[in-house]
This record gives sequence, structure tokens and C-alpha cells, in this order.
Amino acid sequence: MAKTSFDLPMRSPSPPPLAAPLLTLLLASCGSEAEGSGSEEPASATGSTAEAAPVASTEVANDIRDLVTAVTPLSPTATPGQRSGWFGRRDEVLERLRAASHAHGLEALRVYGEKRDAVDKIRMGLLDVAAHAAPEETLPVLVELVTVYGDDLAVRTKAAEVLPAASPDVTIEILEPILRHQKPGRTYPAEEILVRTWNRAMLSKGRDAERVDLLCLVATDLSRPMDVRHLSIKLLGDIESAQGRQALEQLLVESSGNHMLRRFAAQSLRDSVPADEICPVLTRVRDNEADPNFQIFLDDLVQRLCP
Repeated sequence: MAKTSFDLPMRSPSPPPLAAPLLTLLLASCGSEAEGSGSEEPASATGSTAEAAPVASTEVANDIRDLVTAVTPLSPTATPGQRSGWFGRRDEVLERLRAASHAHGLEALRVYGEKRDAVDKIRMGLLDVAAHAAPEETLPVLVELVTVYGDDLAVRTKAAEVLPAASPDVTIEILEPILRHQKPGRTYPAEEILVRTWNRAMLSKGRDAERVDLLCLVATDLSRPMDVRHLSIKLLGDIESAQGRQALEQLLVESSGNHMLRRFAAQSLRDSVPADEICPVLTRVRDNEADPNFQIFLDDLVQRLCP
């Protein structure tokens, strides 16, 4: 396997350092060749665990073959009815095997390692089941896929989405530095997916209060993609905090011309701040608003929310 690095193998700034246990985990997944010279060749991101998986029983092997069949894409000429049936069958098999035995997870991981050239939907389905049914063994593969440039982006995105199933703690440790220290030229799964995944991991660990700081940072960062800012604003509506309120009030009067962003800010304020505290703010912004359409929106919100 080629040498790997945490960030892009191309000439790009290095990300924040990983904590020691996590760095050990990632290096173990890359094999001994990770200690080679300064090659910039992308990693294959298969992980060593998949190659060492034991031979599965006939029943387990049949279930994983059934999974491969269920996630294999239909022909482009398939009818709408066939497509509907395919989605239903795929979802049923995935849901069943996510809760299957540890042996199922190991077999899915082993087959994933064998199918490096398979279409992305097959590899994604195998990763999904492996992450849920054999999380410990699958974790190094997921970490490498998320952090190392080189594999198919759809597969890397799936790895990010299922990472919390393998370890919420590692998910937070991996994704928070990426989201905080945005640098041009890095190739990661879509930032919106990373925010959703990080937020899900934080919720699973009961770390609600700690979500605010990063969400405020992303929501108020003009350089971020708009879908990422919109998502962060909506998530702030789930948290009551002085910092979140300050950020949302700032966004409510933002002069970027993005009225959708401002609408989301108003709605999140409605959801996270008591009416008697937010009504004066909404009324003041409404009375000083220059855009007639946004003024109508604010007036409607004030009429429904404020006595």
C-alpha cells in the first residue's frame, strides 16, 4: 500500500495533529508501508483488517452475497416500478444486516476488501453493514477513507456518514479539526455531510452544550458554502445558549442579501429563545427592514409569536 497522510497527499497545508490513540489507529490501518519515504501517491484505503477476516459460515456468506445483489444498481433501462422495488429491497436488506451478527460485519468487511473495483454503491453497502455489525474492526478503514485523499468520493462520503456507528468519539476527534480549520485545496467529503455526522456523534454522547461553539463558527463564516451555513443555523435552533443567540441575532441582520439565511436565523431564534425576549428583537428588525418581502415575513412571525 502506498504511503498515506492525514491530509491531501498533494501539496496542501497540514491539518491539526491527531491525538496519539487515534493516530496509532490510523497508522495501524495503513500497514508497514506508511513508514516509507515522502510519496504523494493516494492511498487505496482498504485497510488491513479486511484481509485478515476469518472465513464466514455458509449462512453468513449467503447473507452478504444477498446484500451485494440488493445494492447492485439496476440497468439504466429499468422501469419506474423496478426502481421502486429495488429501493425497497435495498433498504430492507441493509436494515436487517446492520443489526446482524459480528460475523456478518466481518464478512462484509472482508468482501469490501476484495471488491476494490466494484461500483461505489456495492462498496458503500458493504461498508454500511461492516460499520454497524463489526465496528471495531471497520473503524480503521473508515478513518482512512474519511481523512486520506485517493478513493472514490462517494465511498469516502459513506464512510463519513457511518463513522459514528463505529465510534462517536473518534468521529468527533476526526471531524472537529477538519471543520474548524478550513483550508483551501483539501478534498474531503462534502462539508454539509461532515457537519451532520459530527452533530449526530455529539448528540449521541450527550454533548449538547459543546455543539454551540463550532456551529456558531460555521454559521457566521462568510467563506463557507451556503448549504453548510444554513444547516448550522438550523441546528442552533435546537440549543438554548447566549452564544447561539448572539450569533443568530447577528445573522438576522446580515447584509449579504441572502434572505433565506436570515429566515432560518429568525426561525432558530423563535425555537431557542423565549418569546418575551425575542419579540422585541424581531419587532425592531422588522421596523427597520428595507426589503419589503422580508419585512412581511418578519411581521407574520411577530403576529404569530408575540402577544
